[in-house]
Amino acid sequence: MIEPKKNKCRGSGKAKGYGCNNLVFRYKYGLCHTCFFKWLNSTPEGKEMRPSVIKSALNSVRKSKPKRKYIKWEDKPTNEMITYVQDNICNPYVRFRDTESGYRCISSNGVIEHSGHCFSVGSCPGLRFEISNIHGQQAKANTHLHGDFQNYKEGLIKRHGIKYFEKLEQLKIKANRSKQLDRLEVIRIGKTYEWLTKNKQICFNHDEFENYKNILNK
Repeated sequence: MIEPKKNKCRGSGKAKGYGCNNLVFRYKYGLCHTCFFKWLNSTPEGKEMRPSVIKSALNSVRKSKPKRKYIKWEDKPTNEMITYVQDNICNPYVRFRDTESGYRCISSNGVIEHSGHCFSVGSCPGLRFEISNIHGQQAKANTHLHGDFQNYKEGLIKRHGIKYFEKLEQLKIKANRSKQLDRLEVIRIGKTYEWLTKNKQICFNHDEFENYKNILNK
């Protein structure tokens, strides 16, 4: 392999007459790296060249930077897809739905900042995406009070009635008996929440959501 030779730093072309005359590996216009940028920033000829040099450097960076491959959420690994659907599709819809309906935090009547579960994902993973189990909630209630279940329950009954909560309890029993959500079901749920968001449809009811899901995913 032929090693590059050092030459005297002596400007050529537009940089003629500039340079430190030390033996260096030349960068541009016969100048070493240090002298080139001094010339670029301190002389009229150099300043004239600055825009084109900066543009060339930016283009070089863009070409060398590897492009991140975009992966549709439906094609993500199952665990990543579940998290994505929860954080980026389901939860934002719930906050939109409750805010649009004029509601406040289900448990504290505060400002809606989170989407909180009545029965937590930890205690009942099968109700993770259940539309009647998720409502807009204040950050303090959802995070620091661990969902604030008792006040959540009271708020749910006050807003939707006792039968609404009893139906949710039945769904909890059913969910605990069944297996975890499979990949296809998560995709069906995600697409339903996407459609509700896009079309600004307000939905609080389990049966209504299931009806949308079955129609949209035939």
